[in-house]
Amino acid sequence: DVTGVQTLCSSDLSGVFYQEFDSRGVSSFRQLTQINSAVWSHLLFKDQKTNKEKLLVGTISNGIFEIDDKFRVKSISNTQEFKNKEIVHIAYSMYQSERNPNQVYIGMSGSFAAMEWDGYIWKDLGRVKRDVLKKEYRFIGEVSSNDLWVVTYGEGITRIQFDKDTLVTEYGVDQGLPSNTDNSIFITEGNI
Repeated sequence: DVTGVQTLCSSDLSGVFYQEFDSRGVSSFRQLTQINSAVWSHLLFKDQKTNKEKLLVGTISNGIFEIDDKFRVKSISNTQEFKNKEIVHIAYSMYQSERNPNQVYIGMSGSFAAMEWDGYIWKDLGRVKRDVLKKEYRFIGEVSSNDLWVVTYGEGITRIQFDKDTLVTEYGVDQGLPSNTDNSIFITEGNI
């Protein structure tokens, strides 16, 4: 939203594109050249302090990027906070927590992580239950303030409950799912 008018963005295997109009009102798409790899996820993040929105884009080879309302692109994964850390953000899914709106969960290939916006920079919160969460996480939903449900790629559904200790429960065919593949979840009024 650069001029008070909503802007259409599109992404594909080669990057992110935004719609612009020429002086005659004819539209075309322009690529944000800083993002030139396959985009797998996106999240419209709302800053709780400023009420401004920024688009977070997860790629499968260059990490996570932030795009502001003026189409300025910043690589989150290449900032000092994230550089040379063990978390490589191959972001298949991202979710802004309702419990803590400054926190974003990231579903990756082989791990599940979190980062937090402090109002100025993104902070790496590291992997969640690194010894247990080792699948490819494709969709994240939050049922209540301490209860995430995450769809995996071909390995069922995972429930992550945050309390004094983080509890992880796996659901697959043995727990009643018709298949471990092609699952999705829908969350309505706090219920899965």
